[in-house]
Amino acid sequence: MLAMTTLTVLLACGDKDDPGLPGDGGGDGGGLDGGSDDGGSLDDCWLVRPDECAATPSCVELKAREVEADGLGGWCVDRARDAELVGCMPAEVDCGSAITYATAPALPDACFEFSSTCIVAGWLPCADEAMTEAGDCL
Repeated sequence: MLAMTTLTVLLACGDKDDPGLPGDGGGDGGGLDGGSDDGGSLDDCWLVRPDECAATPSCVELKAREVEADGLGGWCVDRARDAELVGCMPAEVDCGSAITYATAPALPDACFEFSSTCIVAGWLPCADEAMTEAGDCL
């Protein structure tokens, strides 16, 4: 009887309503494929073109700064320059406060610094880990 109760509890603990977030592997509709079984807006914003994001209800722009060569064999980020628009995401996503570095699959040699843990859906960790330790450009 105890084994049956444990199995029931484990099955009941699954979060059936979890929409997931891109890349987190959770839920039914939040993967990187952009599919959604509930027609919800969570996935829709990830698919909006960056230049159309501001005009799309319940979506917010994702901006980042490109990591550059510092001329001394290292890497830097010009944080005095405005971040460039690189993607779109749902406004209701709660981003962490840690600076995050990622690259677009189409630009594997580039690396971008995001001001939070939210990055563009489908982007990957930067190939050169040294890029993620970039200082300020002088």
